[in-house]
Amino acid sequence: SGKRSVELDLAGSESDRALFRSALASADAVLESFAPGTLAGWGLGYEALVECLPSGHPGLVMASITPYGQQGPYAEFKAGDLELVAMGGNAFLSGDPERPPLRCSQPTAGYHAGAEAAVGLLLGLGLDRAWVPDSMSMFRFVNANWPR
Repeated sequence: SGKRSVELDLAGSESDRALFRSALASADAVLESFAPGTLAGWGLGYEALVECLPSGHPGLVMASITPYGQQGPYAEFKAGDLELVAMGGNAFLSGDPERPPLRCSQPTAGYHAGAEAAVGLLLGLGLDRAWVPDSMSMFRFVNANWPR
């Protein structure tokens, strides 16, 4: 209902990157899940995106979903759900102490990351602009995710 989408090749097409930048003119937030530094390498890092916003734009809130963050000793590491659940501490809560940790049947780390990123974006919008939506239809959103 009222949703629109477009598929862009940000890695290989400068015209698609230009289209992505132009979509930001009416966007409040960007959610991305590329490896750290990927968007910046394409000229689409946060600083570059903010520079291309039209005057009068209230600003852009951005969230990145990566296994271990954008910076730090593990930033470049890849991880599956079990590693992330174990590093986050949730695996400690499952199973018997005498046995190996149990993995949930669903990719819970991904579910939690997506939900918490969405909450972070909404908080960023609210804190930065005293943004209180009448409905979610007011929330203009650009999602830049690598296909799984």
